[in-house]
Amino acid sequence: MTAIDFAHSNVTWLLPEQPSYGRFAVEASLTDAVGETFYLCKQVFAGHVYGDEALFKTPPYKFSAAFSLKRYRIFRDAVRGPVQEDSSGPITERFREVKLDIRHVASVTFDPGRFQAWETATLCARVTLSGCDLEFPVRHINWKPGGVYQVETGPVLVLQAGEGDVLTRLRRGYVILNSSRAEFLIDSDRSSGRRWTDRISVDCVVRLLRVKS
Repeated sequence: MTAIDFAHSNVTWLLPEQPSYGRFAVEASLTDAVGETFYLCKQVFAGHVYGDEALFKTPPYKFSAAFSLKRYRIFRDAVRGPVQEDSSGPITERFREVKLDIRHVASVTFDPGRFQAWETATLCARVTLSGCDLEFPVRHINWKPGGVYQVETGPVLVLQAGEGDVLTRLRRGYVILNSSRAEFLIDSDRSSGRRWTDRISVDCVVRLLRVKS
């Protein structure tokens, strides 16, 4: 069994308007029912790249991108000022080049009954939800002797409920889960500027993996 090596996986883009590469660490993945996999990149603040004066854009906003082999979505979150619109579409319409450098490493099923809180083992999670497979690193885990645990982590990629193309329904979320249930706080209302307003709780298939070094 293998798992994504999030610590060593990256996505690199090359914009058409300048000979400059941008490389992002990978936060999570989502594979939909037809097998298209999107990778969520680390969120950062937007900047004036290679600028001579102020480097942060004004008003400031954060952005993170999700890429599959052929399509992308960029999430933009205004810190203040007007709402920033997301953008999405085919990679060929916005980028000269995008490289998905996704590494995989051996892993074994995590046994919470044998876990010790002070161990240095790297853990990741796989969740099957509504025909999609989600994978993401475990940033925080609560555990007590006897094998009872709760994971609280994010951001992850999820699909907003409803009809329509996967790309238009792609959202970020934070998740709290145990062995059989997950609750997601989803960044759903993108147009109004309100954030993290949609919460869903579902029974799902959860698997925790211990990543081998």
